[in-house]
Amino acid sequence: MPETAAKHGIRDDRPVLVVGMHRSGTSCLAGCLEAAGLHLGEVNTQAPHNQRGNRENLAVMQLHDALLERHGGAWDRPPASPVIWTEADLAALSDATATAAAHTPWGGKDPRSLMLIEGWLARFSPRFVGTYRHPEAVAASLCTRADAWGQPMDPDAALDLWAAYNRALCDLRRRHDFPIVRYDIDGGLYVEKVTAIARDLGLPHPEAAGEFFDRSLKHQAASRPVPARVEEIWQELERHAV
Repeated sequence: MPETAAKHGIRDDRPVLVVGMHRSGTSCLAGCLEAAGLHLGEVNTQAPHNQRGNRENLAVMQLHDALLERHGGAWDRPPASPVIWTEADLAALSDATATAAAHTPWGGKDPRSLMLIEGWLARFSPRFVGTYRHPEAVAASLCTRADAWGQPMDPDAALDLWAAYNRALCDLRRRHDFPIVRYDIDGGLYVEKVTAIARDLGLPHPEAAGEFFDRSLKHQAASRPVPARVEEIWQELERHAV
């Protein structure tokens, strides 16, 4: 067992994978867990549309993008059929995560992983923590970012993308029964929930989970009703949230 694991009495060296839709609090959750002692390796700590960074490993993100492209998809265009990982792909995943995996506990975050989860399961048998956010808030955030990129996104397409990712999140939770937390709730309550998750994961410093959290960057829930066409997915998320 690695020295860091023995020091904190942690016996589960499987990675913790933060899963959820883009613009749904994955970066915040990953940052909070990192503050609590989860090793993420070399990650982005500052981005134009995320002041504290998206906490993503560039090599993992590039691998995910290449896999999606090879199967006719992209982050905003989920592939029509399951993505097949080759042995070379799995080896590349091991290489991309080697820095983080040299420590225990370790983990990672990239929303694309929801569309590519079988490779992670085959290579690492990870544990999961999920996050979600009101669909209208996500759609609005996606459209705002797309406008800034000079690549406008149709709001209905943004909502369809929310549905695709969160449908995958619900399916994964049914298979592996892990905690999910709603991002757009009261900040104090959010920190309490994430701290409890960090403690349940056996992270060495769960009380530090809230140190990453920045209330000035936290947006509250959208006031509009959840659109009818995604209501069933939303209700499943709400039923199983911590």
